[in-house]
Amino acid sequence: MSRDELRDVLHVSLIAGHLLLESGANIARVEEAMHTLGTGLGADWMEVYVTPSGIIATAVSHGETRTRIQRVVHSGVQLSKVVAVTNTVKAAANGQLKRCETEAALNKLNQLPRCYSPWLTAIAVGLACSAFLVLFGGSLTEAAVVLATATLAQFLRHFLLKARLGRYLCTTVVAAFATYLALLCSARWGLSQLTVAGSLLLLVPGVPLISGTADLFRGDTLAGMARATSAFLTLIAGVIGVWAVILVSGQMVELKVSSLQHPGLTLLMGMLSAIGFAVLFDVPPRYLLGAGAVGAVATGTRWWALHLGIPAVAAAFLAGLALGAVANGLAYWRQAPSSLFTIPGYIPLVPGAVALNSILHLVKENYSAGVSDLIKASLILMAVAIGQGIVKALAQSNRW
Repeated sequence: MSRDELRDVLHVSLIAGHLLLESGANIARVEEAMHTLGTGLGADWMEVYVTPSGIIATAVSHGETRTRIQRVVHSGVQLSKVVAVTNTVKAAANGQLKRCETEAALNKLNQLPRCYSPWLTAIAVGLACSAFLVLFGGSLTEAAVVLATATLAQFLRHFLLKARLGRYLCTTVVAAFATYLALLCSARWGLSQLTVAGSLLLLVPGVPLISGTADLFRGDTLAGMARATSAFLTLIAGVIGVWAVILVSGQMVELKVSSLQHPGLTLLMGMLSAIGFAVLFDVPPRYLLGAGAVGAVATGTRWWALHLGIPAVAAAFLAGLALGAVANGLAYWRQAPSSLFTIPGYIPLVPGAVALNSILHLVKENYSAGVSDLIKASLILMAVAIGQGIVKALAQSNRW
């Protein structure tokens, strides 16, 4: 392979890596895809180093080397694009596409639209948040309020992101908007203030939490910590929005959380919540039921563990194990990225009420209770992430 041909192979591999990274793929998938594509197109070896904001790649052929750096400025979540790029890489590696055909296909995928319209996405998110509220023990009337507020909040987020407002500032504005609407509705109709917790679920940074865990279990500490920091900053941005509304309005929020006693309804709400967030993350329609099944199994496992008297953190860990097992099994069966199932299935396990309670305690200057709830919420999130991360690591070691 000539030096110019090696340059072209490196260029095509970087296009694929850039598309994957900006669409929400984890570091391991990006590196594996670039290596597979580069060697499939003729390079003897591809050395790839990926961070959440950039790619360094070297292509080697018969002693010749070419190295390039690709910076990734914008990032989001469009899992349909991850699937499409992955399939293109497989086709090229199997010899079904030539280098120029692969480049043309990847450039076309760069303009790939989302599977769902903004309004459908907003309604799906509203349904997911209302299902989550029912898991908290909310009534059907409160679920209807959350459906409306979360739908409007998601639509607002869509326009703010389209206007290139910074991600963290956008999160703060949307959190304040959702909190204000939920408080207004709960005061007007005498509803539980659980509506606030349900309306904020759409802001949970599920992708960096899951991807960061996968990177840490793989041993890529730098990428894992970077994604974990991004998730933490997103949560802080949301907290600022909630805190600002509560302080300005002077209205104290009291949350009384219960859990569903009916296992069948728990499974159904877990499934609906996961499917709604799968739409938000642009999971292709053919994988929606699989994502819903993962959410149902995860919430069902947590319900079963809690009703056996197992502590909340341990129950979350068991739910994470179940989530990882089912998600990786489905990914192996459907020959699809496991993130299509793990990320939506993770969201129903988020301790939203506990996290919001910690904010409320801090607003009231009850710092000991606030810190206690914050630690509890963090431990639950970590337990779920560790559970699914263990399964993911075992699956990769056994070539699932």
